[in-house]
Amino acid sequence: RLPLGVDWPSLPAASPEAQCEALARMAAVACAAVDPEVAVLSADFLAPEHLELVARRCADYLILPPRLELSRHFPQDFSSGVIRSALALLEKPLGLSSFDFI
Repeated sequence: RLPLGVDWPSLPAASPEAQCEALARMAAVACAAVDPEVAVLSADFLAPEHLELVARRCADYLILPPRLELSRHFPQDFSSGVIRSALALLEKPLGLSSFDFI
């Protein structure tokens, strides 16, 4: 379980500050390895208003932190994002204009 020191099973019952700190540490670990522009968090216990706190804490760990987004439907959002990214890569080489139908 990364990052070390986070009690993930009890996190939903923890304070919002503890939740935000744990999610910021997890995002920092993942982003340090992958270096994305956007990181999507999905946690039923995370309120949208806490996303800014997670982003500030993540910025404490990373020089260039990614933009953070909250997803309530992660599998669906992930699939849609992968499809959009793949189609965007094909758009220019194939001379296509836009994939607005997705």
